[in-house]
Amino acid sequence: MGRFLTEKGEEAVDWNVVFTVNWFFFFVGLFVIHPLIPYFLSPYVLFIPNAMDEALVELIGWDLVKPLLLFVFVMGGMVGLILVAYCHRLFSELCVHRICQLRTRQELAFHASWYVGPVPAAVYILLTNFSPLASYQWGRLVSFFVTLPQIGCMIVTAAGLLVLRYWTEKHEKMKIKHYWLVKEKTFVLELV
Repeated sequence: MGRFLTEKGEEAVDWNVVFTVNWFFFFVGLFVIHPLIPYFLSPYVLFIPNAMDEALVELIGWDLVKPLLLFVFVMGGMVGLILVAYCHRLFSELCVHRICQLRTRQELAFHASWYVGPVPAAVYILLTNFSPLASYQWGRLVSFFVTLPQIGCMIVTAAGLLVLRYWTEKHEKMKIKHYWLVKEKTFVLELV
C-alpha cells in the first residue's frame, strides 16, 4: 500500500497514502457509533430480548450496562491515545525527511488501530461458532461489548493521527518560514 523505492533502492512508504486512509477509518468509526447515541439516551437496556443478552444484563445489573459500555468505549479510545502519543516523534521526523524506514515495532504501532480492529471481531466469531450455545442466541448487547473498544480505538487513533499530521506540518512550515526570514535578514546585514 503506497510503497516505492528510495534512492538507495530500499522500499519506503508513501505517507500521503497512509495518512489518507485515516480519514476512511475515522468516518467508518463515526458511522458505526452513530446509531448508539439514541440507545444511550433511551431508558431501554436491551435491543432485542434474547437469552444471552438477558443473562448478561442480570450478571452486570440493569443500571450498570450503559456505563460499562461507555467505559469499554473509552478504554479503547485510551489505547488509541497511547498509540497517537507513541507516533508523535515519528510524525515530526516524517514531516522533515518525508521518507523514513520504520522498524517492525514502529510499523506495528503505527498500524495498530487497523490490527486491533479485526481482533475482537475474530474473537467474537470464534466464541459464537464454538460456544455450547447456538450463535443466534448471542445478542446485540454482547456484540457491542466486543466491538466498542475496537471502534473507540479506531476513532481516537484516526482523529489523533490526522490532527497530529496537520499540527506537525503547520509547525514545520513555521520553522522553515522563520529559518528563511533569519537567512534573509542575515544576508541583508552582510550586504550592509
